[in-house]
Order: sequence, then C-alpha cells, then structure tokens
Amino acid sequence: MKNYKIKNILVPFDFTNCSMNALKVADKFAADFNSKVHLLNIIEPTIYQKTGQLNSDQLNDLDKYIENSTKAIERYLTKTSINPEAYSYSVDFGFSCDAIINHISNNNYDLIVVPENTKNHLKKYVSKYNPLKIMESTHTPLIAVNKFYRIVDFKNIILPIRNMANWYDKFPFMISLVKQTGGTIHAVGINENRYGSNLQFTNIFNKAISILEQENVLSSIEVFNGENSINELKTYAEKQKADLIAITPPQKNNFAKPFMFHPLFNRLISNSPAPIFGVLSA
Repeated sequence: MKNYKIKNILVPFDFTNCSMNALKVADKFAADFNSKVHLLNIIEPTIYQKTGQLNSDQLNDLDKYIENSTKAIERYLTKTSINPEAYSYSVDFGFSCDAIINHISNNNYDLIVVPENTKNHLKKYVSKYNPLKIMESTHTPLIAVNKFYRIVDFKNIILPIRNMANWYDKFPFMISLVKQTGGTIHAVGINENRYGSNLQFTNIFNKAISILEQENVLSSIEVFNGENSINELKTYAEKQKADLIAITPPQKNNFAKPFMFHPLFNRLISNSPAPIFGVLSA
C-alpha cells in the first residue's frame, strides 16, 4: 500500500474565517509532519476584466493589494506558534478555481486544504473554490474546511464506505495518516440504495473492513441505511469527536448527474462537524 508523505501543502487564502480555519488545519500538518505550507492569495477579476488587461490605475491598485496582502499574511504567521519558516506565499490573479488548478500543475503538492462555506450543495458547482473540480483536474488529495472547524489531532477518522467503483481511492491516504498520528479509523457503511444492489454494497463493505483489520487501524464499525444516512453519519461523527471525514467523490463529474443525485461530498461539506477529505485517483 502506498505510504503518503505529506510534505507540501497548498492553502488558497483569502482572509475569510473559513480560510483561517483551513490554515489551522495546515498548521497541524506543519507541526506534526514537518510539512511545508504555501499560501496562495488569489485576486479575482471583475466581470468586466480579463486577466492581463489592466490599465495603469488598476495595476497600481493591484500592487497596493499585493503589498497589503503580503503584510497581512506575515502578521498572521508571526502570531502563530508554528515556525514561520515552514511557510511560503504568493499572490495570483484570475478566477480562483482555475488559478488553483494551474498553480498545482506547475508545482508538486501532496495535499490541498481549501476553505468552503457555500450555503447549500447546489451552489458548490459555482463556488469560488470548487473542491470536486479541483480533485477531478489534479487528482491531488484535498481537505475542505467549513466554518465549524475545531481543534483537530487527526486521530479519529470517519471512513464512510459506499457502493462505488472507486471506493478504495481514499484508503491509502487515510491509513498512512492514522499510522503516522497513532490514530484509528471508524468504518461507516452508507447504503443509500442509490449506486447499486445491497449485495454489491455488502461485498465492498466486507472487503473494506478486511483491509482495515489487516492494517490494524480499525476502531469501530457502523452501518446506516436509507435516505437518512447522511444525518446519521453527522451524528455519529459528532459522537466520535471526529477529526476528519473521508468521502469518496463520484469518479467522473457528469454535468447533469450531480444536480439529480447531489454527491455526498457536497451534501455534507457545508454543515459537517469535521473537515472533509476527498481524492480521485487518475
């Protein structure tokens, strides 16, 4: 099984409360795993602007913004207990999601931590940071952090298991993480009867449990059935004081299908009691 080394982390940073929470998650990796964290502050154009087509006044405003942004980031870093030398930062201009994807294509990152506070799952498809689009485009592991962040240790991981062809994608990262932290995994079967038969779900679930037992990382097992599964999952995550919930996103984002089926990643992210992890293998 692949052993992930979480050494380089990207955090889109816009000074909102959610982006501060995302940075706190990255802080934890920097402290526990000696990770390097790069903060990417993205200046989005207005509807009338095109990247690279700014007049002199706009360029002066942009230079001033970059200067203020740099000072604000430096002030934040000096107030943390984390070694500021673990951090780097840059300012980019463009639409946020595309800028992130372009930045990742030119750099090597082991993890992306994005702020996400879109109010409902339908708006996720047009959100500033579209986690599913980033995962599909980069195949880089991603953690989305909402406004409900609390201090985490990455020792209690909730691992929902569903009847999906790519159910295994998240396993190597999660198993590596808990082995590095000394944590455990709580396996939760989610059978919404949406992706296939009960027999298919049972076979996948049993195989997943067998893998976790062999890796000696399994702490507890639960199974939730039906349309209320997501609420039961959230309640269970709160009960276990979860540090992270690892969701398997759909393997390919068909344009129409998400609006009909609403992937669990999007349904959970706005009101999850813990940050949400996802990854899509190439």
